[in-house]
Parts: sequence; C-alpha cells; structure tokens
Amino acid sequence: MQFSEFVRSYRDGTIRTSINSRRALRVCETDLRIPGAMRVSLKFWHTLETALLTGGVLALLFVPWHYAAAAILVGALLKPGTRASAKSYVLNLALQDEGFYNDMHAALILQLRTPGTMTNLAATQAPFRPRSIL
Repeated sequence: MQFSEFVRSYRDGTIRTSINSRRALRVCETDLRIPGAMRVSLKFWHTLETALLTGGVLALLFVPWHYAAAAILVGALLKPGTRASAKSYVLNLALQDEGFYNDMHAALILQLRTPGTMTNLAATQAPFRPRSIL
C-alpha cells in the first residue's frame, strides 16, 4: 500500500493498524528519525520499568517483602504505558514520514488490516523472518 493511500485510509477510518509493541519500543530507542525528546523520554521510562522489576525481584533477598512487592508492582504498571507510548510514536511518525512508513511496513512492525478481516496486507509483500539473537 502506498504512503498517500495509507494516510488517506487511516484518516477515513477504512483501515486499521497493528503495531508490534516490543519491536516498536526497540525502534523508538534506536532510530534517529524519532525526535530526541521522545526517544530520551521513552528510554528513561523503559529503563525505570526494567530497574524496578529487576530490582524488586533482587530486593526480595535483602529488604522486607512489601517493599520489593511495591517495586515489582510499580514496574509492572509502567510496562503497558511504555509500550503504548512506543506504538503511538511509531504510528504518528509513520503518518508523517513516507520513508519511516515504508521501513516499518517492510519490517512488519506496522501491519495494516481492513476492518472485518484479519488479513495482514503486509504479509503479501514480505515474509516474516525472526532475527536470531546469536
């Protein structure tokens, strides 16, 4: 789907988007096309979330359990908000920048769906190939 058609269809409400939140978070933290303030803000909240979750689990060994449980709870509450922000940043930039849209669509981070169907329009263009960690 061409960029102009995507923007028009999205604004008209004739197409829905699905954004992979984990990959969107990674893109938002590393891609230089994301404005600096957004990138730094998202990285801060993601780091805080990770520190609270990890620190809370480790704190179970050293402090009373209720302090550790509070840290884990706060970290767990931050996680959905951080991922939702990343998805929002990716969608907003994809609606503004054609190159970014093409990259996100090709990487299957941004998937397009027509209402009433579960057909992935991007799947016809590029097969999904997970990257190896090694």
